[in-house]
Amino acid sequence: MTYFSREDHTAVLAYAMGSAHGSHNVERLHRRMSDIHRKLQARFKTHGISLATCHSIAGGVSQYSAASPFDNEEVMTITYMRPHSEATVVERMMGRENVNLDAEIEPRRHPVIELRISPEYFAIELIIGPDAWHDQRNVSGKLTVPEHQHNFFRMLAAMDPDYVVGFWSGIYPDDQMYLTTSQLPPMHIFNEFMATFAAGRDYLRIGHWYEAGDEALAEDTIINEVFNRVRDLYMLYEFALWSSNNNFLSFYQREAVQRR
Repeated sequence: MTYFSREDHTAVLAYAMGSAHGSHNVERLHRRMSDIHRKLQARFKTHGISLATCHSIAGGVSQYSAASPFDNEEVMTITYMRPHSEATVVERMMGRENVNLDAEIEPRRHPVIELRISPEYFAIELIIGPDAWHDQRNVSGKLTVPEHQHNFFRMLAAMDPDYVVGFWSGIYPDDQMYLTTSQLPPMHIFNEFMATFAAGRDYLRIGHWYEAGDEALAEDTIINEVFNRVRDLYMLYEFALWSSNNNFLSFYQREAVQRR
């Protein structure tokens, strides 16, 4: 028996219309998502995974998706990001000098690992959207260094063959805009593909979609399945995430000057 029923996927439509407190199915789905979040948090602490949810989102579950530029998408999500003390530092560096409260942190300005249920899919993705331009510039700069190009390619090649990598926006996969880890070309061609990514304009995303009813999301195994996917993506998340110890902004700036 799968953890998410067909009714759960359908309930997302009611959730999008504001029926969060009036529909039994919506409330049930919200509880199920919250339960995943609660169990994952316990594992994150045990395995040294430093991910937080936005404190302004009660229970960690919301209708916001970092994959889309639009509000009120037909989704229910859990969005994990850097701890809030670090998020505050980054947002101030982005020009939001007055950010002080947790409620003022904006997840779209940061790399996120998102769990997202829609009418057709359950997705687990690393998303670095164009509003997270500080981290986008960081990873773009890092990928100008041959050693890190190799490391990034090696990490992707070591992942399960069913992840997708691409630069599109929207809550659904666009098969014209991504390649899968089973289809990775030779590294020099892959590097050319990555070089087409434009910081501040494109969405950089890596993840996996499960169709509704996928047996991989069985009731008794879903936490293991989701945790293992998040742990895979967390390696790439750490690769991209700007910090004082992972700062490649000068490489991005140097590359930008050379392209002029």
